[in-house]
Amino acid sequence: MRTSLMTCLIALTPLTGAADGHADALARFEAGTIAMTENLLDFYESRVPELADVRPDMSWDDDFRTAGQCVLDGLHSHGGDAAIAAHLAALEDFGSAEITTFTELTTKMPDVLADPKTLEFSSTCGMIGLGTERMEASGLNAAFQADGVMERVLAPAQ
Repeated sequence: MRTSLMTCLIALTPLTGAADGHADALARFEAGTIAMTENLLDFYESRVPELADVRPDMSWDDDFRTAGQCVLDGLHSHGGDAAIAAHLAALEDFGSAEITTFTELTTKMPDVLADPKTLEFSSTCGMIGLGTERMEASGLNAAFQADGVMERVLAPAQ
């Protein structure tokens, strides 16, 4: 449960974009995803500084770009240009949102980023799997399972 929640919050980060008709959509998707992921990892580290030692590299490579384009294509086929624009805007906004508590993390995340279709595309396109692999390889997943770590992440701000 703990790992699943953290995996989803990080891996779902890259779930927005545009289809082939938007030349800059993949680049915006990549930049927004990286910003949002870094924002989430920064929050986790603010609560549990030791997580800096297992911070995964979530930069994009060809596999992420292929998965990202797949997600964008799916979103475009599902909701067209308006859906793409809404997803990109939400991703960019959430990537720069100040997060100081876990409650803020969950309440500030725009609904469009957790839309079931977005999650479906991210899963079937391999985006979640790629993020999970990196979190596993870095040791972040194991760190979240250590005694007391989740309690510190979930604790109220002090």
